[in-house]
Amino acid sequence: PSRSSELPFSTFLKTCQSNVPRKHLKLDFKEIEAVEPCLKMLKDHPAVEGQGIYLNADVLPGPGNRGSPPTCDASTFLSNVLKHTPVPCLSLGFSCHVARTSNPLGTYLPSDVTSMISLCEQYDLSEKSAGIVFALNLRIAMKDLNTVKGLLAVPNSQILFWTGTGEPSVNKSYLVWVETEMEEFKGRVAFDCKIAETSLEGYKNEFLIKLINTINRFRGLGL
Repeated sequence: PSRSSELPFSTFLKTCQSNVPRKHLKLDFKEIEAVEPCLKMLKDHPAVEGQGIYLNADVLPGPGNRGSPPTCDASTFLSNVLKHTPVPCLSLGFSCHVARTSNPLGTYLPSDVTSMISLCEQYDLSEKSAGIVFALNLRIAMKDLNTVKGLLAVPNSQILFWTGTGEPSVNKSYLVWVETEMEEFKGRVAFDCKIAETSLEGYKNEFLIKLINTINRFRGLGL
């Protein structure tokens, strides 16, 4: 579920750990208040052998959402997570809005990369966690791949390119292009993207995204 469910988290966790084959778990936190109680349950029910747990949160403001605070306050999120032993793999991202990026700040900026790297160094995440995944929106990242490559200067890190819930699918050629451009980081780049069934569908979706961005720009939305 996105935010609420009749299935208690403890029951969900026990089920995932007892089923065979066991699945890796990615816990996507949308509210900071959910972090501490979920981590307490994880402590009581740690990952079983062969199962990875990823804690995901948008901890910094990003493209299309720079005027608002991130989904989870970075200090509060990381302080809580680092109390958990051992610290699972962290999936850290920027709060962004792909339909509000038709402006000079509508891409991942060098300052975004610097802020994220500083955060990792401040909390010594490369050493204290099982690994770091930087979660980036594919469409936004493609505007300036050279900048986001800088994130991989962080030891024990990877980049996951994603498309969001409700976001139109992308052409498979986008993924191929990104893989080619990121060839030097092979093995440290992955995708979680909705792929268009046909090229025509992909082109239509790009037109739709650009149209919505144009409308939002004239409405003064997106910074």
